[in-house]
Amino acid sequence: WLLPLTRAVVHHGGAGTTAAGLRHGLPTFVCPFFADQFMWGEMVRRAGVGPKPCRVDKLTSDVLVKKFQELSSDEIRGKAEALAKKMNEEDGIAGGLEHFLDGLPRC
Repeated sequence: WLLPLTRAVVHHGGAGTTAAGLRHGLPTFVCPFFADQFMWGEMVRRAGVGPKPCRVDKLTSDVLVKKFQELSSDEIRGKAEALAKKMNEEDGIAGGLEHFLDGLPRC
């Protein structure tokens, strides 16, 4: 119920939180501190749906203000909305099964 009421997401970069925000078309700023969170932050940046991630131990109020400004840009917002449309149209089960079957050895 919360995500539809927000304009952006700032979080640690867990896979579930990243996916939830992006499925709602929300620009995303990742502040990673462990494991795959760094990868998700970089994937968000590369997709153009959020600014460059900032390690949580390097986060300051000045950095946060700058990132909020970036999250508000029309470019990032538009890319986040376009990605959400693709994600919500995707049949993840069928796609996952197809990739799984493609990887099986042929007899």
